[in-house]
Amino acid sequence: MSVEASYENGILRLRCHGRYALEDFFDAFDNAIASEQFEPGSPLLIDLLESEETRTEPEMRRLSDFLAGRSYLVGRCAIVAATPFRYGLGRMLESFLEAAEMEFSAFNEISAALAWLKG
Repeated sequence: MSVEASYENGILRLRCHGRYALEDFFDAFDNAIASEQFEPGSPLLIDLLESEETRTEPEMRRLSDFLAGRSYLVGRCAIVAATPFRYGLGRMLESFLEAAEMEFSAFNEISAALAWLKG
């Protein structure tokens, strides 16, 4: 399906819908940071609430490498997922990004993710 970027209360939000390629995520992120609305250091919210995608460990490492390479552009980063499986993928990503010293956390509720990003 798609990955859509929006700016909400100073937060860059990437909403992932249905099934999508990692390249769709990468393109949406790169287009969002190229936008005039983007402010360096903005928090990033990766919203998987409507995602139907499954990822392998190598794909999660690829996503981790992508985010780590752009960590200087964003502030805190949160991922929110509705299912235990996708939440587990978020925790895997969190673990990978520790080495990059990126402030990243996984959540299963949008309100908790937004509160943490604003904190």
